[in-house]
Amino acid sequence: KKKWIPLESNPEVINEYLEILGFPTSLYKFCDVLACEEWALEMIPQPVLAFLLLFPITERSESAKKERIENSRLEEGSVYFMKQTVGNACGTIGLMHAIGNSHKSDVIGQIDMTGFFQRFLERTADMSAEERGRELEQGDELSATIEQAHHSAASRGQTAPPPEHEKITLHFVAIVPKDGNIYELDGRNAAPINHGAYTDPVSFGLEALTRVIKKEFIEKDPEEVRFNILALVPNDNIEY
Repeated sequence: KKKWIPLESNPEVINEYLEILGFPTSLYKFCDVLACEEWALEMIPQPVLAFLLLFPITERSESAKKERIENSRLEEGSVYFMKQTVGNACGTIGLMHAIGNSHKSDVIGQIDMTGFFQRFLERTADMSAEERGRELEQGDELSATIEQAHHSAASRGQTAPPPEHEKITLHFVAIVPKDGNIYELDGRNAAPINHGAYTDPVSFGLEALTRVIKKEFIEKDPEEVRFNILALVPNDNIEY
């Protein structure tokens, strides 16, 4: 199985990565979310378009995931979802989920993109989740473009990247609003997990943060501290 070097949960690196691939970071950027509380959201621009969560893979987190799958609705609907076929590519898959569903966002409408994102999203619009995963790994020049950009981004973090074949115990998932519901998108799963409706576009950020990230991830593994939350928000000249 092909493996990439894992991405760091670093908004500056990720925003540079997205800009190279054709996402308008002059309009929207990822930033750090410091806690799962309302005060933390008040510190960042609004509204939130999506979250990217990094969490540790442990026995407790895997048990919680199994419980979510058994107790939640697994459905795709109009959600842009893809399977992860490349080892350590969960950061890029999480970004594809966040950007792919912000392209026609519940929260702010359509975001126009160029380059890789425009071409890949158009090409894979009618594909299955499995086909999208294979296209990302084995497609033509678009596959080569994102692999090169991923490796470049992975090498620019604040910490030295681990060897490609080292076992990684951290994983990215995206939390997005779609068709009035909050979805958890994990390329390891068979389908998106629907966590139910949110009240309105303005409240998506707080509801997703408290109902999904805090309750379903952080509180399920209370002895762990290796969580990192990024939010995709309007670019109000964010300082890192």
